[in-house]
Amino acid sequence: MKNPAAASEHYAAARMWLQKVFGKADATKYHEEKKLSSFQVPCSSDNKENICRLKRQIQNLRDQTADQTRQLTQLRSSKRKIEDDYYYERNLRKKYQNRMESVREKVMHS
Repeated sequence: MKNPAAASEHYAAARMWLQKVFGKADATKYHEEKKLSSFQVPCSSDNKENICRLKRQIQNLRDQTADQTRQLTQLRSSKRKIEDDYYYERNLRKKYQNRMESVREKVMHS
């Protein structure tokens, strides 16, 4: 619209009808709500200390987890080595028992 007077009449009429449909809005209430929604907790030294403490705890937990993972890996490796040794010893024992039995049979038959 090129005529500013007609535009302001149109704006006033539109505002009146919108207010009849939706009710009158309190502009100050809207601004207060907007201020509250953008409210941020001030960063105090207590908050920074808590954050630092939590970061240290998280790092400690990560270190403990890494250490436990290393220990678990070492234990699994040791377990496999012991199992391998056990199977080797068992097979060696069976081999020597078989030899001993064969020597006994030879001695008994001679």
